[in-house]
Formats: sequence, C-alpha cells, structure tokens
Amino acid sequence: MAEREQVLLERGFVLHQRPYRDSSQLLECMTVTHGRVGLVARGSRRAANRQRALLQPFVPLRLSWVRRGELGRLTQVEPEAASYVLAGQRLVHAVIWIERDSQKKIVIGKDGGVLKQAGTEARLELRELLGERVHLELWVKVREHWADSERELQRLGFEV
Repeated sequence: MAEREQVLLERGFVLHQRPYRDSSQLLECMTVTHGRVGLVARGSRRAANRQRALLQPFVPLRLSWVRRGELGRLTQVEPEAASYVLAGQRLVHAVIWIERDSQKKIVIGKDGGVLKQAGTEARLELRELLGERVHLELWVKVREHWADSERELQRLGFEV
C-alpha cells in the first residue's frame, strides 16, 4: 500500500480542470515543490462552493492535499495573489528530471549559467516554433531511478 502524503498550503496553480462525476473536478496543478500534481476537488462544481471561483487556470493559489499514489484529494485552497496576465505570451513550465542530487551542480552550472543558457536557447526555439513570445520557467527536480521506471516514463509522455 502506498504511503499517505499530506501537503499543506503549497504554492501553485491550476493548469487544467475538467468535470468529474456530478459535482467534482479533476485538476492538473503545477506546484513549486511537487511539480505537476493530479488532484480531485470534491464538490467544487456546486454553485455554493467557494473553491469554484478559485480553481481557474493560472490563478496563484495555496493548495493543500492528501494522496496515496498518483491522484490526490484537494483539502484546502486559498488565493495567493491576483491572476497572472498572459496576453500575447505563452507560459511554458518545464522540469528537468535528474536521478541524483549531485547532478544538480552539472545541470545548473556555476551561478546558474548552464541552466540559463539552456533556457534561453529553448525559449528562442519555442518562439520560432510557435510564432509568438514564450515565458519559459525551468525547474530541476531529483527523482531517483525515474529513467528505470516504465510507469514514470509513461507518465512523462514516453512510449515504452
């Protein structure tokens, strides 16, 4: 049985939402510490539910949840600040997964130089590909043995 994980007031925002059953939603969220997280917001589609207005894409939030396995249950949501204005610019979040903490120094480089250079080149390529300005946010996350896990590779979009 998977361990129970409880997270309190993690900074993040909703990337995507879709209806689930009669009154709930499935949320795809991006958080500062946990990266991309799938959550169920029970009862959030009810007219009287306060969460309904907050759970909109790109609204900065503080999220709390509990989970066993991959899908968590949203337990609390609070507004963090005003919504982001994204007019004329795409927002792209990217996570660079590494297997050991010692690899961070290599990927980030001295004073962040390697990561900054990679980000600049990726942003320019995305701008050319999409034909519009792109705001690129990069994170480097450690997840041991992710490359050996068929489940992790599928979750990241690789065909195994």
